[in-house]
Amino acid sequence: MLKRLIGWYKKQSSSTQGFIIIITLLIVGIIIRWEYIINGIIKGFHFFSK
Repeated sequence: MLKRLIGWYKKQSSSTQGFIIIITLLIVGIIIRWEYIINGIIKGFHFFSK
């Protein structure tokens, strides 16, 4: 499975490989900072509900 995934990744163009890396990093960053992001959204809704 992992060899198949690596083979598929290497077949992609260099720009597509870059996009895959960036998207993966963004998803990981969102998962790590999830609590902070949700707290910011809640504060925003509390601001508009006053």
